[in-house]
Amino acid sequence: WSQKRNFVIIQFLSRRVNPGYSFKDLNAITDSRLKVVKIDVTCDQSIKDAFAQVEKIVGDSGLNLLLNNAGILPSYFTTGAISRETLMKCMNVNAFGPAIVSQTFLPLLKKASAHQSGDHWGVDRAAIVNISSFWASVSQNQDGSGKLGSLAYKMSKSALNQLGKTMAIDLANDKILVAQFCPGWVKTDMGNMGGIIAAITMVYPASVFITGANRGIGLGLVREFLKVSSVKNVIAGARNPDNAKVRISSM
Repeated sequence: WSQKRNFVIIQFLSRRVNPGYSFKDLNAITDSRLKVVKIDVTCDQSIKDAFAQVEKIVGDSGLNLLLNNAGILPSYFTTGAISRETLMKCMNVNAFGPAIVSQTFLPLLKKASAHQSGDHWGVDRAAIVNISSFWASVSQNQDGSGKLGSLAYKMSKSALNQLGKTMAIDLANDKILVAQFCPGWVKTDMGNMGGIIAAITMVYPASVFITGANRGIGLGLVREFLKVSSVKNVIAGARNPDNAKVRISSM
């Protein structure tokens, strides 16, 4: 089993589009270890296709870290217009997407975990990390929908936390760590990513799959992981990969 590090970065949607973060930032990365895979986390077939491509890249080493970062924040107020479509879209991207992506990539996570013996747990073995939010907390909700209309977003992130807790129990015997991180208010289109990067990169996994990698927290993680000389592949997924400069090569 190679000790070289493979990183799989998958992008679908940003939260709120900020012109300061776009594909041009991803395109500016010239490291040959970075590759691009197409994925739409709201489309089951797209997720399956992405799995097939990632499987070719990581091979028998499997996938060590799945980072569910993609998300959207549509404005939705309790006293505003009623829109089931808006609520469902937010849940689909922020909660259902991570659920289906996690389930689909389980075979690669289990393969990576099986390479190590004993009771060691961590992102360097096999892990699913969901990027959550302080807005997911029920007990700390003091502002309701707030000025941004965060009702739908709060619902979806609470669901994401329950997903993570349940999967953590279900995957314990496979020694797959499942955790939720709240990155705090970050310097991205949704808010300082220092905390999440420090926590995740303290121990480097051999492979990581990140949703939402072309901007914000995801793009920051791409850059941080590429600073590690032992990384073998960083694979960035995009909903529209034709706009990205780096492509996945035939294997």
